[in-house]
Amino acid sequence: MRKITLFIVLMVIALSTGLFSQSQGVDLLNLDPDYVVAKVGSDEITVRVLYTEANLPYTLLRLKETNEGFYETLLSTQIGYEFLLEYKKRILSTIIDAYIIIEIAKDKGVKIAEEDVQGYIDTFLNELLSSNNLSMEEFGQYIVTQGYESLSDYKEHLKLQRKLALANYGLIDILFPNVFVSESEITDYLSKSNVNAKDSHSVHLNHILLDKDADFNRVFDTIDKLGFEAAVLEYSKDELTKYNKGDLSWIERGAFPEFDIAFEKAPGDVVGPLKTELGYHIIKVVEFSGGEQGQTQLRGDIRDFLKREKQLTLWENWLATTFAQEKEKHEVKIFF
Repeated sequence: MRKITLFIVLMVIALSTGLFSQSQGVDLLNLDPDYVVAKVGSDEITVRVLYTEANLPYTLLRLKETNEGFYETLLSTQIGYEFLLEYKKRILSTIIDAYIIIEIAKDKGVKIAEEDVQGYIDTFLNELLSSNNLSMEEFGQYIVTQGYESLSDYKEHLKLQRKLALANYGLIDILFPNVFVSESEITDYLSKSNVNAKDSHSVHLNHILLDKDADFNRVFDTIDKLGFEAAVLEYSKDELTKYNKGDLSWIERGAFPEFDIAFEKAPGDVVGPLKTELGYHIIKVVEFSGGEQGQTQLRGDIRDFLKREKQLTLWENWLATTFAQEKEKHEVKIFF
């Protein structure tokens, strides 16, 4: 039934947006999938890539379920048409930025091999199918209900996201290799966390980091249907754990008080959302240990955490400043 509903939404989009594009000579919301909307150097970005990343059918379907009046306005008015067009232009801008970051990473020596990317996708999908007892055909049917045109398009989405993740990881290591965390910073952090060194216990957690506007029900629905790792890949905002199952490694009791609820749960339990300074977390309990890690392990974990925070701050500053200068060195042509 869901698949039929999504098909109807697609048909409505095609019919209604077409009404408001004739005067412009070309229907910018219903172009041929192979039409090139932009070029970054010699790399072409097609309509198929744009539409896959925008995932507009699913977004509109969710909107119809929650605000049908706004949904009808988008699909039946000139203002709505222009809004949808602007949305796709913004998505195109983010895709262009992704292509440029990937190129910058390659120029600086980051290895992004096609066979490695494909190997990751194959492994991810095989584990996903195995853990959920699904055939590739069944998963292909499911992915269409999530707004993707086909399983092939979903794989291309994974490919772009994997390349971007490798580029981000690589650039962070190259640009900020010597981030230093002092012993006093670790001690100060521990003092504020009120960790009981004598009775410390550890829990191994995976997490999904979300912002306050996230659709938490949709995330839990994905966890139920496809598993926690699939939800991490699809929704987590933590780029440094997103492609490693959301692995936060070992966390001591009291180090992050918001996560202490994990000690009341069992391995495999999923808890959340839990609010921290970084956003909202959905956590999965992997396993427990006693106090054998001790403070040496705890201080090492805190050092890695603080180093990551510093690297992310530097990375965000780089994106907000230097990246704009780097973009000017790359030839970009837009045909949309």
